[in-house]
Amino acid sequence: MSIHLAIALWTVFAAWRWGRWIQFSQCYPTMVYLACFQLLYEFFSHEKFYLWRLEPDPVFNYTSVVMLHTFCIYPLTAFLYLTRFPEVEDDVPAIQHPARIILYPPRPDVWTMTDMCLLHLREFPYRIFDVTNTPTGGSEVEDGWDVT
Repeated sequence: MSIHLAIALWTVFAAWRWGRWIQFSQCYPTMVYLACFQLLYEFFSHEKFYLWRLEPDPVFNYTSVVMLHTFCIYPLTAFLYLTRFPEVEDDVPAIQHPARIILYPPRPDVWTMTDMCLLHLREFPYRIFDVTNTPTGGSEVEDGWDVT
């Protein structure tokens, strides 16, 4: 099975199971924002200026992988995160608000579990690239390094 398909199915299941669908209309603008700027990033960086690159696999080519992540995985991840974000009560002291957000466990912590499983399987679906500035003011992309 494709690792991207497995992540997409896990994301759909997690959003279905733990997302608060009654708040979907509040999260929709953020989901569209994420998808639009992911497409804009791909437009500007396609084949030349990557900071990270999704790796194709035998089932999906590169374009399919980008579309799957752009229209399924990233928006549903944002939806899951935003609907599980802790509420701010008026009776809680203001000093505790940042601590509650920093220590907020994104229940369930599906992405840490997913990344740990992928790391164990050595199947991370993306590569990170090193960008260095040249003395002439330009930038140069070195070969990417794997997370594994």
